[in-house]
Amino acid sequence: GSNGGKRWKQAIKLFRDMREMGIAPDIITYTTILSILGHAKQPDLLLRVFRLVLNDKNISPDAVCFSSLIDGLTRSERLGEALGAYEEMRRLGVQ
Repeated sequence: GSNGGKRWKQAIKLFRDMREMGIAPDIITYTTILSILGHAKQPDLLLRVFRLVLNDKNISPDAVCFSSLIDGLTRSERLGEALGAYEEMRRLGVQ
């Protein structure tokens, strides 16, 4: 509903604010954002945030993180990208 629509925007704002204050997101923060974006059917933002995870030298995406990505892409009917994410997860050896 409309509440879910606001929630993802608030989550992104909080995420941006944290990063601007120099607070490094951990895997739980990233996974939570991915889950919210997935449920809100925001696949482009979802992929953008996931790229931040991959580029963060202090973090390796775990199975829960990948699961949030794959679930979110599937909810938005981006099945090819969901499959690609699954293959990337396997390639990286994430269990």
